[in-house]
Amino acid sequence: MSVTVAVSATAQQPDTDTAPVTIESSLADAELIGEGAVSAYSKAGKTLLILPKDAFERMFLWYSETVTVPTGVDSHLWLGGSVVRFEQHGASVFIRNLTASLANRIGDRQAPEPGQESGAEISPIAISVRRSNEPPVAAILPVIATAQDGRVLVDVTALFSGDIDFASARSQVAAAGLVPVQVLPDASYITSVRVFPENFNVRTHLTFVAKANDPIAPPRNISMRISHSLVMLPDEPMEARQFDPRVGFFRTGAGVTEADSEFTVYEESGRLAQAQSLIMRYRLEKKEPGAAVSDPVKPIVFYIGREVPDRWRPYLKAAVESWQPVFEAAGFSNAIVARDAPSFADDPDWTPEDVRYSTVRWLARPTENATGPHTVDPRSGEILSSHVEVWPGVITIFSRYYYGVHASLDSNVTSLPLSEDYQGRLLQYAVAHEVGHAIGLRHNHLASTVYSVDQLRDPAFANALSGATTSLMSYGRWNQAAQPGDGITKFMPDPGPYDFFAVKWGYGEFAGPDALAAFTDEAQKDRRLLWAAGELGGELELWSADPRVLMESTGSDRVEATRLGVANFIRSVERLSDATRDDDADLAGAYSAIQNFHMRFLRSVTKLIGGVEAYPWATEGPHKKLVPADQQRAAIQYLMGEGARSLNVYLTPELVDRVAVFGGTEAIADLQASLVDELFEVLPNSKFPAGIKKLPLLQNQKAADPDAYGPLDFASDSYDAIWGDLETAPNWRRSLQRAYLDRLAAILAEEKAMDRAQRMKLRRELAGGSGLSYPFAASLTASNGETVFPAWAREMLPKLAERLDVAAARAVSSDDRYHFLSMATRARQVVQ
Repeated sequence: MSVTVAVSATAQQPDTDTAPVTIESSLADAELIGEGAVSAYSKAGKTLLILPKDAFERMFLWYSETVTVPTGVDSHLWLGGSVVRFEQHGASVFIRNLTASLANRIGDRQAPEPGQESGAEISPIAISVRRSNEPPVAAILPVIATAQDGRVLVDVTALFSGDIDFASARSQVAAAGLVPVQVLPDASYITSVRVFPENFNVRTHLTFVAKANDPIAPPRNISMRISHSLVMLPDEPMEARQFDPRVGFFRTGAGVTEADSEFTVYEESGRLAQAQSLIMRYRLEKKEPGAAVSDPVKPIVFYIGREVPDRWRPYLKAAVESWQPVFEAAGFSNAIVARDAPSFADDPDWTPEDVRYSTVRWLARPTENATGPHTVDPRSGEILSSHVEVWPGVITIFSRYYYGVHASLDSNVTSLPLSEDYQGRLLQYAVAHEVGHAIGLRHNHLASTVYSVDQLRDPAFANALSGATTSLMSYGRWNQAAQPGDGITKFMPDPGPYDFFAVKWGYGEFAGPDALAAFTDEAQKDRRLLWAAGELGGELELWSADPRVLMESTGSDRVEATRLGVANFIRSVERLSDATRDDDADLAGAYSAIQNFHMRFLRSVTKLIGGVEAYPWATEGPHKKLVPADQQRAAIQYLMGEGARSLNVYLTPELVDRVAVFGGTEAIADLQASLVDELFEVLPNSKFPAGIKKLPLLQNQKAADPDAYGPLDFASDSYDAIWGDLETAPNWRRSLQRAYLDRLAAILAEEKAMDRAQRMKLRRELAGGSGLSYPFAASLTASNGETVFPAWAREMLPKLAERLDVAAARAVSSDDRYHFLSMATRARQVVQ
C-alpha cells in the first residue's frame, strides 16, 4: 500500500455541536490491515494504529534496517535499535527513547520509570537515579480518538513517511559519498504494514535529496526502502549473566544492536557506583529441567533467506548446525537449527527484517565479507534475533586465500576458481564464524597461536584437531606451518576447544555464581581455553603489544611459522599463472589477494619487537613477560633478509606482465620498504591513528629491566641486518636501505621538532576522549626523539657513509656502485 499524504501533527478535536469522536466513528470506511500487538487501518491515504492499553504498559524494542539498498551503496542492512515506550499526553502520544536511561541501575534493576518516584517501595537512590535520567521524547504521534478501555487511535503517517532521528537512514546516503539535505515528501511514503501478536512492522520508501562534495554538482535523489520492526519486550526479562573479561562474549549495558557497552550500578556491594555489563545470548531453557542434556523449549532458528541461491543453501544450513555439538556439550540438544524461509505462497507476511526472526541474508554486492549483528534486550542481554549478512565476494577472497596457503598441500586445489564444493565449504566456514558472532561470541585472536610448529606439522596431532587454532572465532584460518610431505589432511576449521568452553560458560546451567566462577578459574589453566581479542577500549592496553594475539597467522613459533607459511605462498604464486588458465582478471585478483595475506604474515613478526605477553588474570607469577632478546633479534634478521626477499616471487615476469603494464616492480619495492617502517612502529590505523613507536617502548622496557632488549640492541641488530653485507645490493636490499635512511631522517627531524607541551596536550585529549588510560595514551604519543636512538644514529651515519664509499669502490656492478654512492650521499645528508 502506497501512502503519499502527509498529516498534521495536531489531534482531531470534536465539534461541540456533534457527537463525540470515537475510535469506531473515526474508523468508519477504514480498511483493516491487521490485528495483534496493535490494530492497523488504512483510511484516506493515512495509516492509523490502535494502541491497546497494554501497549502503554510494555517496553518495545524498535529495530530498523534497510530493505533495499540505494544503487552504488555497499553497507550493512541494519540501521540500529532503541528501547521505547508509548505515553499518552492529551492530544498526543509521546514515544520516549529509554535506551540511554537503561544504562543506570540499582542493583540488578533498571531505574524507576516516569511517575514511579514516590512510594514506600522506592529507595532514596532509586529516586535520585530516576531524577538524573529523564528519557527524551523521540517522536510524537497525533491522537485521533480514545476509548474508555484505554485504547488510543493514532496517526503514524507523518512519522513513518520521514526519516526518524533515532532510526535514521542517513548513513546509507553517506555510504554513497553524499550528504543528505532533506527527505523529499512527495517521494516518501509507507509501503506496507504487517501486524503480529507481539510485534508489528512498517515498511517505508524514503527519498533523500542529497548533495556531493563537489560544489558545482547538482543535488541528487537517493531512494531506499526501510523496515521498522517494533516488538514488545518480555514481561519478565531473561535471567542475566554477568560479563567476565576472561571469556569473549559481546556485552550489553544499554545497546540493543552489536554495541559493546556497560551500565552503571549504584549503591551495590558497598560501592557508590560500579560499571557492569551483561553478556549477549539467546534464551535457552530446557524442556526437561534437571536433565543433563535436553532439547530447548524454544531452539535458536536461523532462516535461510529467500534470496540465497539454491546451490549455496546446503552449506549455509551446515554452517548454522555446525554449532549443534557445541551446544550439546553445554546441555542442549537440537539447540540451533537452520530452516528455509517460507515461500511467498506459504507465508506472504513472513519478512526477514521482522525482529522475531534470525536469518542468513545474501547481499548482492561485490564486498568480500560477512557479518553477524544481533538485536538485544538490554535489560537482560537476551538476543532477540540475529542477521548473518553474507556478501558473495567472501567466497572469492577465501578461495584465493585458501589457494595461497594450500595449493601445494591439498591435491584437490590445482586451479582458480576452486571447485563449487570447495567454494561451498569455504562459505560454510565463513558463515559458521559469523553464526558464532550471532550467538554472542567475539573474536578470539589469542587462539591463533596455541599450537607449536612441530604440532601443526605432526599428522597424528594436526589431523585430529578442529583446526590450526583453538577457536572458530579467531582469524587464524589455516595451518600455515604444514608443508608438502608432512601428511596433513585437515584443512577446514571447525568449532574448537575454546568455542566449546565459551558456549558452555555462556549457555550452560550452573549452581550459582560461585560455580560459574570456579568453572572459569579452572579453564584459565588450559592455554587452549584462554581468550583475548585486543579490539576494544581497555583491551588495547592489554593486548596491543602481545605477539600471541594475532590476526590471520597461526602457530606459536612466530618466525618459523611465518617462514613456512611464506614458503607455501611462494609455491602457490609460482604456479598461479597455470592455475588461472590464462584468465588475466582472475590472475590479477588472486595475485593481489595472496600478496596482501603474504604481507600480513610478514607483519605478524614485527609484533615480537617490543613485544609483551600479558597475563592480566594470573593469580601466581608475573602479569607480563617481555619477549626474549633472541626472538626479537631473530625477527629483525628474518624480516630484513629472507622475509623481504620472499616478495620477489611477485616479480616473476610472466605474472607482472599479465597483472600490470607499468609499476609492478615499484609496487613490490614499496612493500619491501614498508617492512622497515614497521620495524620502527605499528603503522597508523583505525585503532592507532598516530601509530605506536617501537623505540620509546623499548627504552621504557630497558629502564624497567636492565636485561631487557633496548633501543641500542635494536639499533645494532637492524643495522647489521640491513647494512651488514655490502658486497652486492640486489633490488630488494636497495629498497630496505633507502627506507632505512628515510626513517632515520624522519627520526632526527622529529628530535629537532620536539614539542613536549603539544604532546602532553594530545595525550590528555586522547585519554579523555577515547577512554584509554593516560599511560597508554602517553605510549601512543611518545617521541622517538626522546630516546637514545638519535644520538646513536648521528654517530653511526658518517661511519656508514665511509663504508659505502669503500663498497662503491669495490663494486663489480655499475648499478651496485652507483647505489652505494647514492646511499653514502644520503647518509651524510641525513646527519647534517
